[in-house]
Amino acid sequence: MRAGSRFELGRVLALAAPLGLFACGNLIGLGDLEKADCVVDCSSAHAGASAAGTGTAGATSPAAAGAGNTPNGGVATSLAGSAPLAGSLNGGTSAIAGTETGGAGGEPPVEVGCPGGPEPALTWTEHWFEHNQELTRVHYDDCIAVYFDGDTSMAAKDWLVPFLNKAWAYSLATYGQMGSERVYVIVHQGKFLGGHSSTFAEASHDNHAVIDMGSDDWVDGEYDLPAHLLSFLVDSQGAHTKFGAPMGWQYDNAGFPLIYKYDLYLALGLNDVAADAFTDFNAIKNGSPYANTFWFRDWFYPVWRDHGHAKLFANYETLLEKHFPVGADHWMPDMNYGQYFHFMSGAAGVDLLPAARQAFVWHPDFDDEVAAAKADFPDIKY
Repeated sequence: MRAGSRFELGRVLALAAPLGLFACGNLIGLGDLEKADCVVDCSSAHAGASAAGTGTAGATSPAAAGAGNTPNGGVATSLAGSAPLAGSLNGGTSAIAGTETGGAGGEPPVEVGCPGGPEPALTWTEHWFEHNQELTRVHYDDCIAVYFDGDTSMAAKDWLVPFLNKAWAYSLATYGQMGSERVYVIVHQGKFLGGHSSTFAEASHDNHAVIDMGSDDWVDGEYDLPAHLLSFLVDSQGAHTKFGAPMGWQYDNAGFPLIYKYDLYLALGLNDVAADAFTDFNAIKNGSPYANTFWFRDWFYPVWRDHGHAKLFANYETLLEKHFPVGADHWMPDMNYGQYFHFMSGAAGVDLLPAARQAFVWHPDFDDEVAAAKADFPDIKY
């Protein structure tokens, strides 16, 4: 049984420090901090991930989206970062509704019906990890149900609700329906810094799709943490009838979560936020498959740019649902690199091996893995 994915801050570390890994479920987190003790359900085989570290390469401007990415000097900012990303979504009159984006951006939001579901309870008591807070429902609609603990300022609702509502509606429009009910959002202040997610397939969180997050001070426009947690849900639920992020054990927080956020910000018209994020994300690296691998800069952004933006990743999830094996519990096992490149090529409709050879230090096993993947999954064409 899985109990969600955690990357909450270490108990004695400041908010400006990088977020720590608590991989107590099928997903991933940043890995360079002390880990808290897991509780009852922390038994996933996916409990390891490498540190994201700090980057040594800078960014190309999003305005030059067709020009590739040129290494320059730079330092990565942490996910929890000391400086908030710019942007405003105050109250119910969101700046993101229906906003067209620049030529380098994601697709603008489209109208989509969120699934709703039974009316959420007025109160909810946490019963996972070390969380035991009494929560109060402060908002719900067809897309989201939002719960605050007793220390969270009600002012946070004014900007979190419109952002989360639009973000999840865009995610459903882009990646397809993920479950039969809304996302449950839990907000803490002054505790549980960072956050974790849990899919609707996990009994640990009462079979709700959940993001559970904490901050010392919820400042208007600090979208990175909630968006990062939503990326975990998409990565783990996007295959609809199958669960898990089969390549997450390799790209960690340095991969899909970053391209998901960049695409999301552009799609929602948060172009300044996206520009800042682009610079930061280009400098983030991890140690898989080798040290100093820049997943966003060298792989995720170029394939997003050249092969249909978020539609590429939605296609990839569709191929997982159609072809990738699962266990009896409907959770997918880890992929190897050859399988991943094969499935991504199928999603793009073209052979991405040349792009992969440019993005990654090539391991001798990769060619054999690709050949095996083509033999094992012959219905994936490109």
